[in-house]
Amino acid sequence: MTKTNFLKNIYIYIYALFISFVYLVFFYFDLKLKSGPFLGNDNYFHISRLYGLKNAFSHPISFESFNGNGSGVNYFYPWLTYYPAFFLSKIFNSMTYGVISFIFLITVLTFIVAFYCGRNFFKDTKSAFIFGNLYLFSGYRAVNVFQRADIGEIISIAILPAVLVSFYNVLFNKNKPWIPFTIAFSLIIYSHVLSTVFTFFVLILILLLSWPYINRKKATFIALLKSGSSTFLLSSFFWAPMLQQSYYVKTVSPQILNLESSALSPSKFFIDSLNNDVGNTIIGVVLLFILIIGFLNFKSNPRLYNNILLLTLFLLFFSSKLFPWSILQNTPLNIIQYPWRILQVVSALTCFYGAWFLRNISYKTLSSLILLMVLINISNTNSILQRTRVLIGNDNFNSIAKSATFKDYYPVTASNDASFNSLNNKIFFVNGKQKSIKYIVKKNSIDISTPNYKKPYYIDTPFLKYLGLHVQNGGQQIPVSVSKRGTISFEAPLKKSHIIITSWYTKLGIASMILSASTFILLNLILTLNFIKKNIFTSARKINKKP
Repeated sequence: MTKTNFLKNIYIYIYALFISFVYLVFFYFDLKLKSGPFLGNDNYFHISRLYGLKNAFSHPISFESFNGNGSGVNYFYPWLTYYPAFFLSKIFNSMTYGVISFIFLITVLTFIVAFYCGRNFFKDTKSAFIFGNLYLFSGYRAVNVFQRADIGEIISIAILPAVLVSFYNVLFNKNKPWIPFTIAFSLIIYSHVLSTVFTFFVLILILLLSWPYINRKKATFIALLKSGSSTFLLSSFFWAPMLQQSYYVKTVSPQILNLESSALSPSKFFIDSLNNDVGNTIIGVVLLFILIIGFLNFKSNPRLYNNILLLTLFLLFFSSKLFPWSILQNTPLNIIQYPWRILQVVSALTCFYGAWFLRNISYKTLSSLILLMVLINISNTNSILQRTRVLIGNDNFNSIAKSATFKDYYPVTASNDASFNSLNNKIFFVNGKQKSIKYIVKKNSIDISTPNYKKPYYIDTPFLKYLGLHVQNGGQQIPVSVSKRGTISFEAPLKKSHIIITSWYTKLGIASMILSASTFILLNLILTLNFIKKNIFTSARKINKKP
């Protein structure tokens, strides 16, 4: 790397830090998280999730978060890319500051990933810079950051350009570099399940549309096969334990909505995007105008960018009420909840076109565009702040994180009102009768003190039963069964005892963790060897050319 290129990279990192600060400072000026009628419950869900990640690598079930019921959320909702927020919380000695600093770092990462992926795609620094700014300030990203507080989707939005560009390279680059695509798509899997579903759907569409134009079809097919199998292995630490738990116990899925009702109304979407109303689902006024300009210039655009526009138009149709969602309502696809989640891909594709279309504008005009997007963003944050009802700070973060109650991923038998209320009130049953039993919540376990009884008795605890949960007495395992309300039940010793309930990964969970880690190391080793080989070969050619 030359000194000039090194300095350019430094400038990009400095700019990313600066523009990310500008993007967030007007919303987090008081160093508090927000919640209100404009915001969904995702804030409460994700801060409780963070509170339960303390020992997620060794103890997947936390008894401190989600009202201490032992929710299996870590099995069903990806958490690996969210885990750095826990480290930041430790550094700042504040869970609130940890979340805010994590959102800041993800915002920085969003610009940096978009910039370098854009440079790889366009082969032009200016277009990459435009793409990074358009993507960072896209309306749908603002909806997720400021309105929905959906951490999983915010992370996946940051990674998405890497997935799209690396997939494009697998299809059209003569070297078929499949490893970057494997890593990028695996990061999506480790961030957000529904983003994975939508992204995979779009990649299939891109593959089908691109297949006639691919020259080395056999090499492309082999590269995709390598990428698919390695993604399968690399992401196994998430999907293997999840599928095992799903097979063991039927759980409550996140809320199933009427897809036709939750899909976009085209006219409302257009007006809301034109108004840049982040209280609704939008792509934003800037990207809306880029789309309009794109179709007005359709005849003069290169085929690649017209294909991008047509794919974007189809995805907008797919996310709207114009698509016959009713035929999919009673299929497994009903888990997507909101068809408009695909707007994250729509936004990325529109930004690709916009960066190409605006590639020849002057830097003065580009500066004016960035200033316009900053002002729009300030307006967005002000609109949300006016509707804020709850501030989450150091004084109430822990209490909210501990007490948040969601039925998502509960055993179905624990989700009816009677069972759910008994769990939240920590009601124990001894031989079917309600009893008061003392217990202590510790770092990785529940400690229960059992009294003396003259005859055998069964304790039905208010802690949910999943695979990998263990009950011990003096280091000895006690057989565990599932109560009628989906909780841990066991036969207690007759004499007064000290019972410990804790969770470990199953053998399959441990094997999948090792498999994923080994795959990651192997892929990076291959990348390193290829990098060394390429540079040695390049250096040797330069030496041979010397007179």
